[in-house]
Amino acid sequence: QDDDGDGVPDDYDDYPIDPERAFDVHYYGTLAYEDLWPAKGDYDFNDLIIEYDFWTVQNADSHIKDFKPTFSCKATGAGFNNGFAIEFPINTANIANFTSADGSILETNLLATVMLFDNAHTEFGLSGFVNTEVGGTTASPFDVSFEMTLTNPLNPNTATWTLPYNPFIFTNNYGYLDNNGRPLEIHLLDMPPTEIGITTLWGTEDDASIPGSGIYYKTSNNLPWGLHIPTTGWLWPVEKAPILKGYLFFKTWAESGGTIHQDWYLDVPGNLDPTYLYQ
Repeated sequence: QDDDGDGVPDDYDDYPIDPERAFDVHYYGTLAYEDLWPAKGDYDFNDLIIEYDFWTVQNADSHIKDFKPTFSCKATGAGFNNGFAIEFPINTANIANFTSADGSILETNLLATVMLFDNAHTEFGLSGFVNTEVGGTTASPFDVSFEMTLTNPLNPNTATWTLPYNPFIFTNNYGYLDNNGRPLEIHLLDMPPTEIGITTLWGTEDDASIPGSGIYYKTSNNLPWGLHIPTTGWLWPVEKAPILKGYLFFKTWAESGGTIHQDWYLDVPGNLDPTYLYQ
């Protein structure tokens, strides 16, 4: 039986009377950032730790009609004020509806960009390092979420980027501002800045970006400033401990372009030194 006539039998349809929706699909992962770009800094990758549940509602063709993600901020080992946002491979004009009970904002850029929060310290209600020092300040994670409906569903197979798309932090380090006055953007490896992102710092300090070649936010030996880890429950480094000490194959993985030790982030024998990881 197929009450909505979308080709998906009711027994398998999460929305059996809605022809535009058929499946709830969840993607999970962790994002970790170093906020001193274009300098490497202490390279402890705990300046902002975000776990996500990227809930999408897909139609019978597995094209995405709705986004309902939740982002859980687990820690901030930063002296700077760091915010978090995500850019989607979707024209803003294709957004039929956007709502958030947590204060998330849909910016008016050409590509849909959602600002989830602008200062992790404010959200925690604390200053300084949170959940990164043994015996230091601790707090429960805080969650932010939004719902976004598209006029024309997104085909994941032809989208410019795959989930989680283009998540980034923005930070007041060094006092730099982007082209609309927002603090400095820092993205994942080889992900571009938004249309308002600053472009004058390429090739300074430790950065070896070559925008014309699609090379962004990495050093000359492929070390990034942002990590996307395809699991939750990841152990991040303690304050001031470089990730290379906690995860023994991280450097090999990064310098190989991701071809060697692809399981570097997993808690398996020989992969990590828990002395340098926050637990």
